[in-house]
Amino acid sequence: MKFGKLLQTLSSSDFWQSRARFCFQAQSYSYHFFQLLFQHLITKQFIPQQPKRMSLENSNGDALYSVLGQSMLGQTNHYWLGDLSLMKKGKHKKKAISFLLDYQGPHQVSVFINKDEELTTAQKKNALSIPDNFTHNDFIEFMDFLEIPLPEKKYTLIKELFNKVSDLPINFACVLIIHLELISVKDINELISYLTKQLEEQPSLYQLSEYFFSRNPKSFFKLWCTLEKDYSTMFWLAYWSDQLWKAFHTKRFLEQKTFAQAKRMSYRLPHSFLSKTWKLTRKQDLLDLYTKLYEIDFSVKKGITFSGALDLWYCKHFLNSN
Repeated sequence: MKFGKLLQTLSSSDFWQSRARFCFQAQSYSYHFFQLLFQHLITKQFIPQQPKRMSLENSNGDALYSVLGQSMLGQTNHYWLGDLSLMKKGKHKKKAISFLLDYQGPHQVSVFINKDEELTTAQKKNALSIPDNFTHNDFIEFMDFLEIPLPEKKYTLIKELFNKVSDLPINFACVLIIHLELISVKDINELISYLTKQLEEQPSLYQLSEYFFSRNPKSFFKLWCTLEKDYSTMFWLAYWSDQLWKAFHTKRFLEQKTFAQAKRMSYRLPHSFLSKTWKLTRKQDLLDLYTKLYEIDFSVKKGITFSGALDLWYCKHFLNSN
């Protein structure tokens, strides 16, 4: 099913009322795509309430069968179970995936599953396929689906950006959608250069990230001084958020010895992270860094942050030794 056709399907309230299960599928999981999707579904009241979350990591599925197998006094909920690839491989995972993809109720359940997972013909037929990259047409159709109005100059920015690249990774495209509403029209021209630089994957950014994860503060701050002014604060917040998110899940997959998934997740991370520096970082440290970065991002958007917020964030990272 083409993406535009899928969005038409997802725009129907009847579609959301007629099923007990919704299986989304792509080559890799996009946090920001589902963030935007579920915000919209709640706003349109296609799903009755904030979806309930259930962690399947390190789970054998017993709680899953218990919660989804019955309802209290006829009350039903919508459960969002996220990325099923986070479950450890084995018979419990196969049983849980089979249960979820053939689920008939009484609740509703939404899941994401990687295209590498083995599915039955019926399960493949019912899966909702998401593109791994957005073309210009995909981007505009998704904006229309989300009902996000933009000034003409911002649409011009999008067109100019896609004139430089044929497509954008879906997570990058969704981050752009989130920030387009917040960026002033007068800053649009500057934003083009920022986005283009990121898409070109400058070696200097890889090097900066390598120094960051390998905890080499001297080399890091020397390079940081030359790069800081080349990009906006919003660029740096988006860049480090993406790096931390990928680093956390790459480390998780490596610890689980699911190397193929770790390699896919490590795209845009420095090559040294996958081979050695992932051992130097604790997952809790990555979570703490991400949380603090989110607080800085919130402050910037409210206009209450200070110019050295990122510098302080870097210092705390390097001072927090293992």
